[in-house]
Amino acid sequence: MEKQTAIDLVDKLLRSRGIQAVNLISRQDDGASISGHRIYFDFRKSNLYVVSLISEEERTWIEEQSQMLRTLIAQNRLSADRIFALNLLLTTNAQEQMSWQTPELEAKVIELFWILDYSAERIIFPPNQPTAFLNLEKELVEILSRHQVTGYVMGNTGSKYYLSYGLILINGLMWLITEILGGSLQTEVLLQMGAMNVLLVLNGEWYRLLTAMFLHIGITHLVMNSAGIYIFGSRLEKQISAGEMLIIYLLGGLVGNIVSFGYHFWNGDFYVVAAGASGGVYALMGALLSIAYLTKKKAGGLDAYAIFLYFLIGLIGSVIDIQIDLAAHLGGFAVGLLLAALFARKRKQLL
Repeated sequence: MEKQTAIDLVDKLLRSRGIQAVNLISRQDDGASISGHRIYFDFRKSNLYVVSLISEEERTWIEEQSQMLRTLIAQNRLSADRIFALNLLLTTNAQEQMSWQTPELEAKVIELFWILDYSAERIIFPPNQPTAFLNLEKELVEILSRHQVTGYVMGNTGSKYYLSYGLILINGLMWLITEILGGSLQTEVLLQMGAMNVLLVLNGEWYRLLTAMFLHIGITHLVMNSAGIYIFGSRLEKQISAGEMLIIYLLGGLVGNIVSFGYHFWNGDFYVVAAGASGGVYALMGALLSIAYLTKKKAGGLDAYAIFLYFLIGLIGSVIDIQIDLAAHLGGFAVGLLLAALFARKRKQLL
């Protein structure tokens, strides 16, 4: 494999994972610029991750870059707790590149050295170097063996959050109608509008499994779910089509209510009245998590780790407050995870 081919493959891989690139240019004593090298960076969990592609003739960059990173973090010019820097050395003579200083794992700047032997088409990990960095270790081996990079091409640039706003508006109008009819806290009004109840569903009123997701019990309930639709829906709407997102929302809400119905039936809670869009909201959350995990990219500033934290917080709240429908949340979340993975799969292609 030619060196430039190897560089292009690594470049495509890093960019496909949402890792940004920047070219560094050095200058001679007379002020004239000389060729630099490209580095890639990404902020994750308050840490800065840096990847440098360095040819044999550019090895002087290593010390310059190391000093630059140390200066930046020492002067608090970066909003990062620590810096993890991977130097990927491109060479055809790997044996001469095997001796590197062991990383100081407690330091503010941690530097790793891997070797990309492009003539042998392999990645070499020197004995004293960590073998994991942003999950790139396996992917680098794969692209060198296959000579190609695959990735998920997501994005719906035409969307202006119309569906998210529309769902929020519909839920708001339904709440307003419920208030006009007597109040969204009144059981009789909720049942009249289509809230879910085990006995009524068993009596043949199956439509309640769907209509219940457009009703809310009190203004706080409405505001919380509207916030969830905006937080996750607006980001998801930028990743997939509005039609796909609508399917996820409706099916997530429906399945969530079915799971909730089964839970209440099993426990003999025949007089519980359930309503809310939380099954659909958790479906949107699950879908966004699935896409962020598969693409290894942030979705509207949220990575998979942050989205999962949202889920955990909601899960804990559902366990603490018995009035929150945990079953509907879990059912909707599972639907979102699965459907988004299916929708994303058709967008996987060669880069």
